Amino acid sequence: MDKSDNAEKRQGERVSFETKVFLKTSDKEIRVDGSSRDLSMRGLFVKTAEDLHRGSSCDIEVVLSGTIDGVVLKMKGTVIRKEPTGVAVYFNSVDIDSYAHLKKLVQYNAKFPDSVV
Repeated sequence: MDKSDNAEKRQGERVSFETKVFLKTSDKEIRVDGSSRDLSMRGLFVKTAEDLHRGSSCDIEVVLSGTIDGVVLKMKGTVIRKEPTGVAVYFNSVDIDSYAHLKKLVQYNAKFPDSVV
């Protein structure tokens, strides 16, 4: 399967968004300051050189900078793809407050905001 086949399987709007991301697995905690590529309602790509294995469960925190209250989105996820530049993480669960913030964030940055579900 090539990249174009994989891209066709994806659903939903993805946006580019630079922020701090924390990933914590059972054996390592990673603090990533930089961009998360392809942020969506279902997951994100985190640019990192850390060696995280496909199938690893992780806790995810996405820190929204520029907010007075210091909003942190909290999710649980699974590493579904590893590339030389980082890892793709699928969100298994998102707490209700984080879901509302995530939806607004994706809608605000989306090319087609009405397509965000």
